[in-house]
Amino acid sequence: MIVHPISFYEKCVMSLSEVHHPIAFYAAVSVDTETNPVVFDEVYTNEGDCYDNTTGEFTCSVSGVYHITWSVETFGEVDVGTILEVNGQKFGYTWTDANDQQYDTSTGVAILRLRAGDVIKVTLQSGSEVDGRQSVFTGHFLFP
Repeated sequence: MIVHPISFYEKCVMSLSEVHHPIAFYAAVSVDTETNPVVFDEVYTNEGDCYDNTTGEFTCSVSGVYHITWSVETFGEVDVGTILEVNGQKFGYTWTDANDQQYDTSTGVAILRLRAGDVIKVTLQSGSEVDGRQSVFTGHFLFP
């Protein structure tokens, strides 16, 4: 029989708890917008409280790998170009080109290794406008 002092088990539990970080967000644009960055102001999920619905920015609180998506919708003769930025650097693009009286949607996906303090946001290219409710920004922590 192997006997370990309680501190061994405490360390194991601490290691496991450090791996699980409940960080996830899901937010939508409530009204049509041309703001930069895009402010996804209607928050449905904000585990870890890392998404700010007044600025449209996700601030990483735990270093690790994250799954990020953003999806924008447009209507009519409006083109929409989006850019996913991390600390001001461009990491992803989408382009949506709706035809007359039709909706169109584009979605971007990124798997990013982030450090605590990194800031992610979605910006619009000049002249772009997104439709509300169907335009969303999501992300969640995958692993350290």
